Parts: sequence; C-alpha cells; structure tokens
Amino acid sequence: MVRSGAAWLSTIRIAGRPAIRLCVTSHRTGLADTEAVAGALAEARKRAPIA
Repeated sequence: MVRSGAAWLSTIRIAGRPAIRLCVTSHRTGLADTEAVAGALAEARKRAPIA
C-alpha cells in the first residue's frame, strides 16, 4: 500500500502488541477509502505466513 502510494501505513506497539497505524491527512478521505485500506490489509494477511 505504501509502495503504490495508495496509503501511508506504519507500525506501532499498543499495550506491548504490534499494530498497524494508518495516517490520514486529507480532508477528502472518506469511508470508502478506509474500507479499501482495510480490505487490502485483510487480503495481505491471507497471503502472509502464519507466525
């Protein structure tokens, strides 16, 4: 997602657990945009090896 320019994601730890943070800076970002990111992350998770 970051490489394509579709979204800016970074990692963070919350209560000691890793999480993904989405940086939204445009006032034009809407529900469809955040749903697209969530969908892309779900697809990436399906392809990721289970650790």
